[in-house]
Order: sequence, then structure tokens, then C-alpha cells
Amino acid sequence: MARPVLLISRPAMIGPIPTVRVNVLPAASTSSAIARAFSFAERPALSVAQVYELVEMVPERWKAFMLLKTFASLRWGEITALRRRDVDLRKRTVQVSRQFVSPPGGLQVGPPKSLAGVRMVSFPAAIMPELVHHLERFAVPGDDGLIFPNEHGQPFLRGNFAKAVPWQQIRDQLGVPELDLHDLRHTGNTLAAQSGASPRDLMVRMGHDSPAAALIYQHANRAADEGHRCSHGSATQRTRAVGSEAKSEQFRGPA
Repeated sequence: MARPVLLISRPAMIGPIPTVRVNVLPAASTSSAIARAFSFAERPALSVAQVYELVEMVPERWKAFMLLKTFASLRWGEITALRRRDVDLRKRTVQVSRQFVSPPGGLQVGPPKSLAGVRMVSFPAAIMPELVHHLERFAVPGDDGLIFPNEHGQPFLRGNFAKAVPWQQIRDQLGVPELDLHDLRHTGNTLAAQSGASPRDLMVRMGHDSPAAALIYQHANRAADEGHRCSHGSATQRTRAVGSEAKSEQFRGPA
């Protein structure tokens, strides 16, 4: 079967996506959680165009992985544990109900990091061609077959990622040499906030018990909007509004 063309809308981005201070937060008091979140180092977030540049540079086996990890805001253990039964192509949703963990003694399947980590996340129709191609070409057959296994049909170990993907070379070419793989999840969260997702929608997408991180993303987005108003004027704001409207449905939770 001929490989389908990756047809993805690439909305124009005006200015860089802001860097946001964020971390996985415990279900403690919101005020202390926010204080801890802001104590962590800033992490980069890619623009939409950069995400697609990255996808074009990774090996074929990893293209759908990069897209789904970004636009569904998934952790490494969550996405590598996904089975065919967890993805609904008709509804464009991913059911996150487990993750791979690596305690002493070897890889194990466990629940997500918290109760909120058990969630259903939507993904944009634009990534469907690449995801369908991946399911046909690389996923293990059967409802319980892993979607992102290694070449032998077994769970892919995090420590082997650098051997499979020339990550340092890719991020240098992107001009983001400090980019970590986990920053793709951060990018997805940032894009969701920019699209106008509510704090509740952001909490669900991230799998967080506390609203603290969601509020931080929203605050950073408002600050970025204010900066654009001051530095680029009303024309830029109108352009951003059009781009945000085009993306907004991608990041809404499933009905």
C-alpha cells in the first residue's frame, strides 16, 4: 500500500510561542502547588511550524509518535503503553488508562500518575493520515497490540530513544538545542492554552488533579497576548485571533 501523504494544516504563527514554567503538580493546596511550579526552570515550546519540521526529520516509525505526543499532550510512559483498543479513530480520541514504569526489576505496566491521569483526550483530524499509516505499518496486530512498539513488537525503552532518533541533530537543526522530548507535551499544553481551552479542559488534557498548572499556562498566554498587542499592534492581534479560531476545536475535550 502506498504511503498516504501527510496532509496537515499549518496555521501561521505570529511570533514565538512563550516559554512557560510548568511541572507535574501534586493534589496539594493550589497556592503551594503554583509556588512550586514557578520554581522550575523554563522549558521551550515549539511553534506549530516547528512541530511539523521535527516530524519531517524523524524516522518514519516516529512521525505519528511525535504528532500524537504533542497534540494529545501525552507522557512517555502513557504513549508507549497505548494499545489499538485505546485509540478511537472515528471519534479521534485516545483513552489513557495505563503507563509503562521502570522500577527496579524491569519494565512494568501501572496506572497513570494520578486518578486524573485516567482520561480521554481528543486529537486533531489533521494528524489522522500519519496515524492511520502508522497503525497499518508498525503497530502490533490485535486490540491489545501496542501502537508504538520497538522493531520486535515489544515495549520501547526510554533509554533506547537516542539510538533510534538523532535527537541532538534534530533539535540543533530546529534551532532549539535545549529541547527535550518531554517538551512536546509542554508544547501541546501551550497550544491548547493559546486556542482558548478552559482550565478544566487543560486539566483533563494534562491529567492533573490540581488546576495550578492549567492556570499558569493561561496566565502565560494572556501575558503573551499583551506583549503582542504592545509590540505588533492590532493587525497582529487579528491574525492571532484567526489562527486561534482555526485551532480551537483541536484542543477541546471530547463531547
